[in-house]
Amino acid sequence: MIKTVLKTKNVILALVLLLVPSILVVGQYLIIGYTSLFPAIDPLQMAPLFYFASFGEFLVGFIIGDIYVAKYRRDTKKWADKLPDDKRVILWNKRASLWFSAAVLFIIGFVLDMVFLVI
Repeated sequence: MIKTVLKTKNVILALVLLLVPSILVVGQYLIIGYTSLFPAIDPLQMAPLFYFASFGEFLVGFIIGDIYVAKYRRDTKKWADKLPDDKRVILWNKRASLWFSAAVLFIIGFVLDMVFLVI
């Protein structure tokens, strides 16, 4: 399973899934908080937005994998059997980058939460 996570395609997708929410969260905080473009709006806190992005990516990974398993079981009519190893690898390949980036986003949100709690 670790080999699946470290495939080049999964690493690139995980980096994209990390950068996009990070740029959005930090961008809104910097643009709203430190410029005079939106004087009447307070910036949203960064940690809850990282938690929300983490939850969303985990949920999307879970749903994509669940749809894949349901489609396989419907096609083969093997409802109670274990998933074959080749299908497990494909399933983990579909979920790996989403779940890895969700875990990293959650850790970033937690660290930011603790930093802003101390400040």
